[in-house]
Amino acid sequence: MIDVAISSCGRVDILENAVTTFLKHAKSKEGFRLVICEDKVDDPKRQELGREWIENHKELFDEIIYSDTKLTHVYCFSEILKHIRSPYFFRLEDDVVFHEDIDVDKIIEFMKDNDEVISQVIFKRLENHDPLNPVDIENCTGRKIQTVTSYSIATGVFNLEWTNKIVGLSGNGQCHEYGVLMPAMHKLGAKSSIIYGNSSEHALDCVGDSLGYKKGAWK
Repeated sequence: MIDVAISSCGRVDILENAVTTFLKHAKSKEGFRLVICEDKVDDPKRQELGREWIENHKELFDEIIYSDTKLTHVYCFSEILKHIRSPYFFRLEDDVVFHEDIDVDKIIEFMKDNDEVISQVIFKRLENHDPLNPVDIENCTGRKIQTVTSYSIATGVFNLEWTNKIVGLSGNGQCHEYGVLMPAMHKLGAKSSIIYGNSSEHALDCVGDSLGYKKGAWK
């Protein structure tokens, strides 16, 4: 089975949509094993609601981790890595909504068959891709995959071995994308890719901002 690494922080209104639309649209012959790490938050009421929702929907998850300390976004990712078993895993943020079917097996095939080490394939809209020059473009499941120089812990497919190497190079598990992980990826000689459609069509939207959650913050 392909592990799905979900990190959340009491944001029930968006977590529910992320999980249900993922289960509707993500496709794999291997099936999925959902692992969620629920972080500690400052608001006791929000904490209670978040954990209550997870407990009331335990059938959706194969493993549940409740953090007793506030990890924040950058450490929550490294914590959940400790519970991932599959060689390739799907990283699912709690603020995304899927609109189209995604063939996860095809993306993993691309990662395995590529001559370069592809550490991750991230879902992003074309207009938001890394501004630096692409080094590779490939067709995949009716979409384009383009290799870029940045690293992200956003929603996408990850190579577990290389993810552990990249995160481990920080020495303390901090998953700051540009300050820590991107330099580590470059040092190790791995690559990162984004996947997008041929036009403005895209597989998912991030909805946290529209619901008042602060962009770039675990709030």
